[in-house]
Amino acid sequence: MQSHSQRKVTSRYLAVAVMLVTLTGLYAQEPVPELELIPGKSSQLSWPGLDAPITVRLPTSWTADRKWPVIFYYHGTGGRTTISLPVDYTGGDHFVIVGMTYTIKGSVSGDQSEQFYRDTMRIFEEVRAHLAQVASVDPDRAYVGGFSKGGWTAAYFADKHPLKIAGALILGAGVNPFREGEELQRFRDDTPIYVGVGQLELNYAVSLQSADHYGKRGARVTLDVYDGQGHQPASNPRSDFLEQWLLIEAYRDDVKQLKPAFDKWLAKLGEKMAATRQPVTKYLMLERAGNAPFARFLNKVQRQNFSSQLEQLRKQPAVAEEWELRARYESTRRNESEGGFRLANWENVILDYSTVYRRGPHTTFGKRAGIDALRVLDSIREAIRQRSKSGRETGDFMLKNARLIAELEKIPRSSLVTYFSEFRRTLTIPLSEPGPR
Repeated sequence: MQSHSQRKVTSRYLAVAVMLVTLTGLYAQEPVPELELIPGKSSQLSWPGLDAPITVRLPTSWTADRKWPVIFYYHGTGGRTTISLPVDYTGGDHFVIVGMTYTIKGSVSGDQSEQFYRDTMRIFEEVRAHLAQVASVDPDRAYVGGFSKGGWTAAYFADKHPLKIAGALILGAGVNPFREGEELQRFRDDTPIYVGVGQLELNYAVSLQSADHYGKRGARVTLDVYDGQGHQPASNPRSDFLEQWLLIEAYRDDVKQLKPAFDKWLAKLGEKMAATRQPVTKYLMLERAGNAPFARFLNKVQRQNFSSQLEQLRKQPAVAEEWELRARYESTRRNESEGGFRLANWENVILDYSTVYRRGPHTTFGKRAGIDALRVLDSIREAIRQRSKSGRETGDFMLKNARLIAELEKIPRSSLVTYFSEFRRTLTIPLSEPGPR
């Protein structure tokens, strides 16, 4: 008799043929071909309306006698079907992972977007229903995620259809929350949303806006800024927040299983705190830990201990020096987020970021302001380039602020990127090494 790990599960033909309306025309639904699903292995699934196969991977411990959560992961523009990131972060276990693709290759223009997203949602629902039949997927625990174009797709799911997903991983993207007269559904209580974005990412502001937007609609949001990185998923180091987020969702129905990982996290935090001499670094490390997904499981005594240590560190002269600059920096970042993904907003906040940098170029938050000023300058240049390309008015910001721009260009970009890359490694508390790909 074959064991579960050896069993091959063959998908059944869909019972009813339907017509698929896609952007490229009408597709009569063909029978879904047989799909071999083997625990711990990837298989390919062709789906009507998509020009490339979907990748389906079962967890290494998969058995057919229980329901499994599933992650639908969407690739970026110009990419191809991939499951490497979710497999890496889950170690290839706990979730069925589905690498999805699209009805339209490359970028999606504004006049195509509405139909594109409708088709994407429809195909997601069809594939989810099929895998519920043949692979023991739990349709009520379907998560969506992706990077870049895939992140925008996941953000759309969360924004427009919050009750159809169990949660979302939005990487390097977001959603425009400034829409007049549009009523949006609230999330189910505690729906988890992870938003990860690079510090140098041009989508940085819209990712911050999205995190705030989802939080106001009832989601449990984890915002993770990848210091020293641009438009790429978290790497070197990998994101400890994302690692914790996925573990919590894997054991959502049995949180006692999290205790070994939680205890390991606390122990590693204590080791790092003990090995760190700089009070500012200690403070930011402890504060960041207090915002980690695992922090929700701290007991009363542990929370009081965190608060007591933070209070003592705030009395240190080096931390006090940072505090005034931090207040100015946080105010500017909030203004950038609330002002929207607009050229006029960037022209305002770049002045404030540059002021904070000039007041404390040697401090952590002064350096943050400097690198943010450079990021906003990149955004302004790109916005002007796009306006010029489309024949729209570009304004005279660059001309009027030539002296400021010359000063900003003297900021040592490469050394700041190196500084924050190392800084992130210092603050990050990974639980494991990268898993199988």
